[in-house]
Amino acid sequence: MASVVMTKFKYESGIAGINLSADPLKVALIDNIFTTSAVSAIANTSDWGDVSATWEITGTGYTAGGAALTGCNVIENDSLTKMVFSATDVTWSSSTVNAYGATIYRISDRLPVCAIDFGGVKSSVVGNFTIQWNSNGVLNLS
Repeated sequence: MASVVMTKFKYESGIAGINLSADPLKVALIDNIFTTSAVSAIANTSDWGDVSATWEITGTGYTAGGAALTGCNVIENDSLTKMVFSATDVTWSSSTVNAYGATIYRISDRLPVCAIDFGGVKSSVVGNFTIQWNSNGVLNLS
């Protein structure tokens, strides 16, 4: 799997510029960007508009820009020396879509946080399309 944390997000985190548990975030579905050159390109993108123009999917029951991310929580895991970001699972009801991953971004300035690789195409046909986040968190920074 080729999930990636955005370079700009790493920088902003280092200067305390983003609060994953308080800043309004969205999650959007993306096409197959998980090739070497595309991962490098998306990792260095600092504006969601650049991501959406190139990689966001379209489909019935899916609204451009994605859905609000809720239940966001950040914890410090001292025993594993990492930060863990978690959120509530997201569902697009009655949708017909094909997506290879998702991108989380901050709404206020459209700062992309990370891209998550689904490990292949994930589809729905007039049904629920659900992103069920890993029980270990959406994002772990060590």
